[in-house]
Amino acid sequence: MFIAFDHFYLVHVHPNNCCDHNVDIFTVKNAKGRIPNVLELTFINKNLVKHAEISNNQHHPSLIDMQNCPENDSIEFDIITIN
Repeated sequence: MFIAFDHFYLVHVHPNNCCDHNVDIFTVKNAKGRIPNVLELTFINKNLVKHAEISNNQHHPSLIDMQNCPENDSIEFDIITIN
């Protein structure tokens, strides 16, 4: 996974609420909240990007996300610090 970050930017994170809806509650240096067993990650090749910024809105899921399984509760988490 770390090799991917040499060549790609992580541009979107989406919690998947279909897989084993048991979640872990966590608090660590960079994030807090509940995290599912499955996250969907979207990457873009760094060669395709001229400028990148980290969004101030780090609440997940975001407004563009839809639940994978509408019958299950949404899984939310926030990233509170970015290194």
